[in-house]
Amino acid sequence: MPNLFEIKVKLYITKNITNEESSAEIVKLIDASLLQDATMKTLHEERGYKPYVMNSFYPIEKDCIYKEGKIYTVIIRTISQSFKQHCETILCNTYTDRLKVLSVTVNKWRTGIIDKVYSITPIVLKFDDTGYWKNQYTVADFERLLKDNLYKKYKHFFSEEIVEEVELYTNIQLDNKKPIGMKYKNVTLLGDKVTIHVAANETAQKLFFMALGTGIGHNNSRGAGFINAKFY
Repeated sequence: MPNLFEIKVKLYITKNITNEESSAEIVKLIDASLLQDATMKTLHEERGYKPYVMNSFYPIEKDCIYKEGKIYTVIIRTISQSFKQHCETILCNTYTDRLKVLSVTVNKWRTGIIDKVYSITPIVLKFDDTGYWKNQYTVADFERLLKDNLYKKYKHFFSEEIVEEVELYTNIQLDNKKPIGMKYKNVTLLGDKVTIHVAANETAQKLFFMALGTGIGHNNSRGAGFINAKFY
């Protein structure tokens, strides 16, 4: 199993942030820290998969506005030792015009048998053309691209081929009726929240354990595809 680190970042907000702006502001903060380190700057500028994913502000505000003068927590997960160390040494002292890091706490996850995973932030899957997938594709197409994304990530990070005939899950459930929007730059990405009951075999377990630290789908370093897990 890969290493999996959970990084809890306490943040002080210096100017109100709407729910729609939240992912972009968190990404702006992380990117600002990456640009302070030569190795991480290269990672930031490279196209392709990133070894981390993050959720959004907690506690959630009922009016969807995160308040100036209040403290919130954001969780980042990573499978990268070097990214974890970066957060401990550089992200911990980073700030932007709207966010200031107060503290960074790191814990290493223990491996276990995953029963199911479920979305915290929407999973964004990019098909060959534009538009939300339900307008043109089937659930089977959605599942195929989701699996393909997991296979490619594992090969990218661990240089290991995966036997694709192995069952990855026993059930997958789409938890939203309408697409969920995520603001990214000047566009709104449309995604979905899912619950996946993970198969017990070794391949399925290591792919979804990896996904806890890399996210599922695309745009994970922008805050999409962050999942939690329930273990047996």
